[in-house]
Parts: sequence; structure tokens; C-alpha cells
Amino acid sequence: MLPAFLPACLPACCLPACLPACLPALPALPALPVLRAEMRGVVALLGLLFCLSGAWTQEESGEDRESLVESHGTEATETISKQTTGQINTTPDIWGEVEELRDMVDNLGTMVVEQREKLRNMEKKLERRWRGKWRRGAEARLESENAAMGARLSAIEMEVEELKRMNAEFRHSYETMNLKTGSLGLSLLMCLFVMIALEARLNASEGMVEELRRENADRPKVAFSAGLTNDGYLGPFNSITTLVYRKVITNIGKAYNPNTGVFTAPVRGLYYIRFTAMGLKGPQSIGAYIYHNDKSVMFNHQNNDNGHNRFLSNALTLELEAGDVVYMRLPVNQGLYDEKSSNYNTFSGFLLFPVGDNGILHDNGRVTSPLPLRARTHPPGGSPWKHDRVRGHLPAPPPPPPSSPKVERRMKLEERSVSQHSALVW
Repeated sequence: MLPAFLPACLPACCLPACLPACLPALPALPALPVLRAEMRGVVALLGLLFCLSGAWTQEESGEDRESLVESHGTEATETISKQTTGQINTTPDIWGEVEELRDMVDNLGTMVVEQREKLRNMEKKLERRWRGKWRRGAEARLESENAAMGARLSAIEMEVEELKRMNAEFRHSYETMNLKTGSLGLSLLMCLFVMIALEARLNASEGMVEELRRENADRPKVAFSAGLTNDGYLGPFNSITTLVYRKVITNIGKAYNPNTGVFTAPVRGLYYIRFTAMGLKGPQSIGAYIYHNDKSVMFNHQNNDNGHNRFLSNALTLELEAGDVVYMRLPVNQGLYDEKSSNYNTFSGFLLFPVGDNGILHDNGRVTSPLPLRARTHPPGGSPWKHDRVRGHLPAPPPPPPSSPKVERRMKLEERSVSQHSALVW
């Protein structure tokens, strides 16, 4: 059996020459130093074996020579037999050595197989060690990576918890906003209905205001104001004297006569009457009467002992029939003082409103109830933004009788405005 590193195609005669060339290749074998030394011994024995194989070759050539002797004759038979006798005697020793060399080669082959197995085992051990080291390094790397992944996972879990908390807060805020939005929607809806109702009432009130304006335009307008005189002192007289206020300041309706000083009521109604008086001469008292027809309804008096300015003023309301008269009178032995553009003494009055029978207000010849101020009222919820008063806190008139055409017209206006606004909303 030849070693694996020798070429199999070389002839046996060339093997001794190839052995020196193969010896340098032995250190390249992947084996231990002991194996390398044993292999060198094996190579040396193989060289010896190849040397002995030359003797075997000579033995074969001796046989050839014997055949040659037989062919050439008997002359050379003796000579050749002498030469070959010595060689034949040495043949058993050579075969023994060859057998020993073969056994050694077999042993070396077995040793080579064992060394190969040991080398394979060593390679497996080295591979296991290398794999163990690689596995331990990989495990260390995996542990570090797992630690980093664990840290990142913990951070992600914290972020997830924070996001959950924020989502819960957002959900709570969203629900709160929904509730607020719902309540605001209801409030807006209520405000819308209130606005519709208020606008309907406003339209109705505007219609009523227009009607009241027309009614006021048709009502009589009465107002007057006049000064007494430009002559300075007036009085005293020995009898009660009617005062004639000749300096007319205002006379709407022409109900005051500046020639007689008498105011005549053009219609039945409630009138406001007022006067002012001033005295300068002393010691002299000042005073004045207000007469309704032939009856005194007011008297004012004041002494003036030191001659300084003394003033009197007063007013009242009178319910007058159409044709009633109101005038001022000066008491006996009392005087007044007036001068140009000063008007210390004045007589004034105006119609508050006309009235019918039993003190009921006239409305264009139709009798209605007076106009009392409504009390402030609130809805059941106590809301202050709605009250039962007309805009501007003016007194609202009570509804007229159902048979009145004005009531029907007003109701139609209210129904029309409410229906229009309802249609716009829906």
C-alpha cells in the first residue's frame, strides 16, 4: 500500500528517485509533530523496500539467463550455474526481509489510518471548540441585543401606556365636548325659538306702534303757554280780577284765548294745568286762584314784607268736559310783577289724553280701557331674558274687544309673522 501523497502512475523503479522529492512535502501535512516523525520513518523504510526490489529484479533476470544457457549450449551452463548459485542462496533472506517490510508497510498503513482518524477527531474537536467559542460569542451578542431590545420594549411599553392615558383623556374630552355641544345645540335651539317668538312679538308691537301713531295723529292735540304782561306791576285791586295772559308762547289747537285769558277744553279729557307768579312790591302779598268754570279749584298765597322777589308755582290735572273753561284770578289787595321777556307769571296747560264716559279712554270715538303699566313677569324657569313688556319698557295696551276690526287685523299680522319665521327656521 503506497502513501496517498505518492503518484500512483509512477513505476516501481522510479520510486526511489521520487522519495527525496516527496520528503519536503511532509511538513505540509496537517498532522502533529509525532505523526510527522513517524511518517518520515515510514518513508525511509519504503526507500529500503524499493532497494531490495532491485534484487528481485536480478533474480528474474537470472532465470532469463538460464534459458539463454539452454539455448546456447552446454558450454556456458556451468558458468551460469555457478553465478546463480550464490544468488539463489541469498533469496530466502531477501524474501524474509520483504515480508517484514510488507508487514511494516501494513502496520504503517494502519498507523496512517489511525493517524487520519486522530487527525479527523482533532479537526472535529477544533471545530467543536471553534463552534463553542463562536456560539458563546453569538450568545453574548444575542444577550446584549436582547438587553437592548428589552430596553426598547420597555420604552415602547411606557409610550404605549402614555398613549393609552392620552387616548383616555382625549376620549373623556371628546365626550365632554359632545355633551357641551349637545347642550349648546339645545340652548341655540331654545334661543332660536325665543328669537322667533320675540321677533313675532316685535313685528306685532311695531304694527301696534304704527296703529298708535295713526291713532295719535287723529287725536286732538291741545297745549298752550302764555306770559302775563310787559307793564311791570299789576294790582292790587279792590275785587277779584281775572288775569289775562296776553303774551302767547304756545297755543296748539287754539284753545286758549289771549284776549280773555280763558282756556276752553275742545274735547273731554284729562288736562294738566300749571301757573307761576312773582311779586316784588312790599309790604304786599301775592296770590292766585285757578278756576274751573265758576269754581275755584286752587289758591296759593305768600306774604312779601321786605319787598324782595317772591315766587309761587303750582300745578294740577283736571278732567274737563268739552267746552269747560279754566282761567286764573288775582285775589283782592294783592299784586304781581312782570316785565318784558322775563315771563315771571305764566299760565300753561295741555291735554294728557281724551276720556269717554266713566273715565274710560276714547280711541277715535270708540271707548276702550285705560293703559295701565304691566308688571314685570318671567317665564316658569325664572329666566331674566324674557319678560312680558313691550320693547323700551313702555306700557302695553290690553287687547281690544274681539269684535273690533283692529283686533282682527293685529291677530292676522301676528299669525303671518310667526308662520314666516317658522318656515325660515325649518
